Amino acid sequence: MILPRALGEDRIEDASESEILLVCPISKGWGGRTARTAVRAAHPGTAVGWEDRIYEVLAAEPRSDGTMRYRLAPWEEAQAIRSFERYDAEAERTRSVAREDLAAGIRKRRWSIVLAPFAGLLPGSVQKGMERDFGAPALAMTISSALPLFVVGFLGLFRNLLEVAGGRLGWPAWVAPPATIAVYLFVESALRLASAIAGGEPMGSLPFVIAYTAWKEARGEKLVAKAIREGMSAVEAFRKFGIM
Repeated sequence: MILPRALGEDRIEDASESEILLVCPISKGWGGRTARTAVRAAHPGTAVGWEDRIYEVLAAEPRSDGTMRYRLAPWEEAQAIRSFERYDAEAERTRSVAREDLAAGIRKRRWSIVLAPFAGLLPGSVQKGMERDFGAPALAMTISSALPLFVVGFLGLFRNLLEVAGGRLGWPAWVAPPATIAVYLFVESALRLASAIAGGEPMGSLPFVIAYTAWKEARGEKLVAKAIREGMSAVEAFRKFGIM
């Protein structure tokens, strides 16, 4: 009996003419056969193209050490293929890249949650892009960055109104800033909170939006200049880096 070859860190645990046990360090997402019940028809497992044959995944069994064991059998010709996957070097590279992208996305999302009070100051379009690319909570980032500034602005207004009335509070400036700053923080933060909570749209803080835009344009100009030096036309370079 000539066995197919396992790839990478996968290994064949046992094999016969009727069944192969393939152990993999990480799940490949293959589904096993589902049995018929009173309310559900039987369905074959994932069809796997392995070398020059097609196998059916009879069962996908997670093991206590974190590995996955797949029970595969030669595909029965009478079965209709519902889900097909290839098991070759190219498919394994694709799965590896997908896993790395997923892990990177999870890491970025975790950092976006930890740094939400700062990330929420970025332009709304950037926050939505982060949400689209790796699931960052855009609205929560806006709220978590706007709410503390709203409170600081409110306290500043309260202190200044109290002082106008003849009272005095010994709060430091960062807790209750001067009137002009307090009014700005209060108004802008209220608008940002309303945008996120009532409008469902993330919104950045104006100074950070201006700074980010200036940084992006400066960076884009440097990239355009480098691309032109390397032989790209000016029009192509401007389009590539989003300046026109």
